[in-house]
Amino acid sequence: MASPRFDVNGFRAALDSVRRDRGMTWRQVASEADVSASSLTRMAQGSRPDIDTVASLAAWASLDATAFFPQQRQLKRENSLTTVTAYLHSDPSLTPAAASALEQLLRATYSQLSVDATDHSEKE
Repeated sequence: MASPRFDVNGFRAALDSVRRDRGMTWRQVASEADVSASSLTRMAQGSRPDIDTVASLAAWASLDATAFFPQQRQLKRENSLTTVTAYLHSDPSLTPAAASALEQLLRATYSQLSVDATDHSEKE
């Protein structure tokens, strides 16, 4: 059985989204998450972080680190749209109409770009 591989790029992209939402620099993230700035630099270059760094950053960003293992993504894929749309509808900065519009846009985009849709269109 192949060993699970951690999606460093996906994890860093999620961290970057949280960082931008909070209006912070990467140096501030490192300080708040109690990790070295060089660890963040190495991650940006594609290096895999150690488990303590992942744990600290995931806790700082309120992310589920297991979501960045491909095997877990397969299991959670069906729930990903549900989870994202729930967040949209609970976002106090969005009106219900805006959240619904974003949900429709997300669902349409997802159906066009998902691996299943891509695999299907390549077979045709």
